[in-house]
Amino acid sequence: MSHQNDVAERIQLPPQSTQNNSENLAGPTGGETCLHQQQLIASVRRHLSEIEALSKGMSDAIGKREDEISARLDSDIENELGLKERAMGAWNQHRSEHGC
Repeated sequence: MSHQNDVAERIQLPPQSTQNNSENLAGPTGGETCLHQQQLIASVRRHLSEIEALSKGMSDAIGKREDEISARLDSDIENELGLKERAMGAWNQHRSEHGC
């Protein structure tokens, strides 16, 4: 994201939970997912959180009629959506190939 630093003061990401969420990451057999899948899931969730924060910033910018900022955030959201899609693809491919 090229303009993330421009809006860093305006957008605060919620803190990520430090809990072990392995119970939420159960595979088809009820066991825990492998470490790689957990990392892929974490990557997808980070991208979703970033999209949420950028969207909030864009909503605020639109409400304040800050056209230049909203245009930059729109571009950042599109870029982040692409990163999220790649992360989802990697996760789905891993699940398909690894079976977890």
